[in-house]
Order: sequence, then structure tokens, then C-alpha cells
Amino acid sequence: MQKSSRVGLSIIFIVLLTIQGAFAQVRISSPYSRYGLGDLQGNPFAKGVALGGLGYGLRDNLTLNMKNPASYTAFDSLSFLCDVGISSTFNQLQTTTNVQDFNNVTTLGYLTFGFPVTRWWGASLGLTPYSHTGYQMIIRDTIEGAGNVTQQYTGTGNINRFHLGSGFKLHRDLSWGFNASFLFGNLNNIKSVYFNDLTYVFDTRITNSIIINDFNFETGIQYHRNLKNNFYINAGLVYQIPFNMTGKKSFLVERFVASATTETTKDTIDYINIEKGNVHIPGGIGGGFVVGKKDIWMAGVDVAWQNWDQYRAFGLKDSIKSNFKASFGFQIIPKHSSVSNYFKKVSYRAGFRYEDTYLNLHTNNISEYAVSVGFGFPFRKTGSSLNIGLEMGQRGTTKDQLIQETFVRAVFGLTIKEFWFYRRKLD
Repeated sequence: MQKSSRVGLSIIFIVLLTIQGAFAQVRISSPYSRYGLGDLQGNPFAKGVALGGLGYGLRDNLTLNMKNPASYTAFDSLSFLCDVGISSTFNQLQTTTNVQDFNNVTTLGYLTFGFPVTRWWGASLGLTPYSHTGYQMIIRDTIEGAGNVTQQYTGTGNINRFHLGSGFKLHRDLSWGFNASFLFGNLNNIKSVYFNDLTYVFDTRITNSIIINDFNFETGIQYHRNLKNNFYINAGLVYQIPFNMTGKKSFLVERFVASATTETTKDTIDYINIEKGNVHIPGGIGGGFVVGKKDIWMAGVDVAWQNWDQYRAFGLKDSIKSNFKASFGFQIIPKHSSVSNYFKKVSYRAGFRYEDTYLNLHTNNISEYAVSVGFGFPFRKTGSSLNIGLEMGQRGTTKDQLIQETFVRAVFGLTIKEFWFYRRKLD
């Protein structure tokens, strides 16, 4: 086995040993993750982030693009791809009266594999984040008869996605594919009330938790046509199939006494251990196209819509609505075949995305936008690459006692290409 193969296998093995703990430690600091299924993660890949979230029409033999499973047919017939990424996010929260310092959360972003099965069939599997919940808000107030009261709202948890997908060539210029994903994880929302001035009144905590373990499916189609003079055009369409996820929820109300360092539970007022039910994930559709010249430049646009008005969790609606996304991205490679100047072989990327998110709070639709840049640094003679995606944006507003969030995200991705299916011959 070649040295590059041994290095690639070592990296994959180390990542597999640490991936479960890394995903479990995900934390973010956004009060907007309180609603629905939390903060939906969109396109987590470094290349996708740099291109503004582009993906429906994106395809090439060195890209693992699970945003459209039809793109799996682009894998080389002799290659095996591994894509692993680390994500680091800095965010700042702001109201009309206060500005929070930037805080940082760094975590393993994704681990995916792609490989050909036949010349007309490509496959992928991997683990990626679906949504995160992580926030802490403290409200201090004075209530008549109770004195100073502190209310603390805390959220933790995440939902992860393990996918197994396939893409099939229906024609030379047409591919179809699907992703079968298993969603699993838990979300916890906790409200604690501290009666600071009352000696003989216990503090109160309410904990709501849900656990999700179920499958969902999406399907996509992609038209890919090579034109004259190395020009090409790709167009893709993806449909998210609506489904009911099986879930469990628990509910706990308890009274406790808090000291400077500890909290001691005194009694339980209400407790529901396990209540089974469904979480309805609505259908959605997205499409996009990419045009370019092979190994020189490409540009594309994506749009998507999902009917979150139909979302229900254990029969209850939340403060969410249908959402709309739009993305634009482009890439330039100055001279792919350059020998004397390495930086002419680098892929330079930029993008922009806008989202009318699924949140509707105090009659305000919460929107989000971000601008992005990125780079793809190829490894000599291997086909592997280091990809970096950087984005900066804002979400929300300070109107009507809401919160504006400013964020900067950096994603570092390593794409490892190995020729695992090459059969050597002896002269």
C-alpha cells in the first residue's frame, strides 16, 4: 500500500474513534435554537460553505455532495473518497441595550465517504449534524410579593444524521439518487426560577426533553451536459419527502434549594417519564444550476423551500413557518495545470446566501444572510485536497425585544482520495 494510503487510513481510523464524543459535545449559543428542532445546519461541508451553501447542481469527481444524491454518479470508477471537516463558530448576541462578547464553539463538523459501485452506480455514507440546540438566557425581574426573581432558560442537545445514499445514471446526461438517513439525538429545554428574596420558598425547575430515533428520505435528480470547448452545465432538483419521526418525550417539574455552589432537589411536583409520539417533518423542494468551464471556473445558484407550517411535535405546533433559501457561489482556478506556481492551482471560491428562516417571533419573520469566501488547496499528484470555507453573517433583529446574532464560521475540510479499486498487473 502506498504511503498516502497509509496516511489516509490512519486519519480515518482516528476520526472514527473520536467522532461519537465530538458530536455529543456540540454546543452553540443562540436563543433561536430554542424553537422547532433547533438550529438547522444546512450544508456543513467546507466547499459548500465557501460557495454560499451551493449544492443542488454541483458535481465533480473530487466532491462529496450529499445535498443532491444524484451527484454520486460523478465519482471516479477507481477511487474512494473520504471527507472529514472541523467547524469553528464565533457568535455575538445583541439587544437594544446590551452587546455580548463573542464566544466560540469548535466541533467535528462531518465525516463522509463516497465510492463507485459500478460505472453507473455511486454510493455514499457518513455522519453529519442535522440540528443543534444550545442557549442560556437569564432574565432578572422584581415581582410584587416575591421580590427579586431570576428566570434562567437553558437548552442543550443535538440531532445527528447518519446517511446511506446511492446515485444511478439513467442516461449519459441524467442521474437520479436518494439518501436514506437515520436521525438520532435528544433536545432539552429547561426553565429555572430562583426566588432570591424568599427564604422559605423553594426554587422551581421545569425540564422538557425529547428523544428522536427514526429514518427520513430525500431524492434528487441531476442533468449534467458537457458542451464544446470544455464548457458544461448542470441542473439539479431535490425533494424532501414528508414523514413522521418516532419520538419520546419526558416532562419534569421539581423544587430545589440553590446555594452558591450546589443545588439540592427537595421534591417532584410533576413527572412524565416516557411519552411516545410523532414529530412531523414537512416536505420541501430545492433546485439549482451550475455553469462553468472545466478546471477553470464555475458559478451557480440554488433556491429551496420547505413547508414548516406543517411541523408538529407530539401534536403541538411551534413558532415556526415555511422557510425560503437562496444561494449563489462561484469558483476560479487560475491555471489548473501550472507546474511553476502552486497558487495558480488553488481553487478560489466566494458566495452569498439569504434565508427567510422558519422562525416567526413577535410577528417578526427572522431572516439570516451571510457572505463567504474559501480556498481549495490540492495535494500534488494525489487528487486529495484541503478545503477552507469562511462565512460571516447576521440573523435576527433587535426590534420588539428580539435578539440580533452576528456570527463568523470557519470550516476546515480534508478530502482524501485513494485508488482502492485499482488492480495492479505484473509485467
